[in-house]
Amino acid sequence: GAEQARLFKAIHEGEGRRHPAQLEQPALPGDCIRYWQAYGHLSAARPWSSVGPQALAVSEVAALLTMLGIQDGATRMKYLRLIQRLDEVERRFIQSQRQAKS
Repeated sequence: GAEQARLFKAIHEGEGRRHPAQLEQPALPGDCIRYWQAYGHLSAARPWSSVGPQALAVSEVAALLTMLGIQDGATRMKYLRLIQRLDEVERRFIQSQRQAKS
């Protein structure tokens, strides 16, 4: 609910575009769901330190893509690019929330 709304707002501010959920669309476009799900799997297992979440390792993305059977180089790079961008926006969002509480 509220935390997702804050994340969507951070994505909008970070990328200059609105998340589909903010445009009263019921779901992500079908071709985006697989990237969001892959990111969700990786993000749930991310390492944290005293300063917050750590960046997702490229090796972790590569391992997940191998497990999913994704071998095409261009497709793997697209996954990596999108996952890294989502990761960057989420880590910035979490950091801003931590700073606001300080």
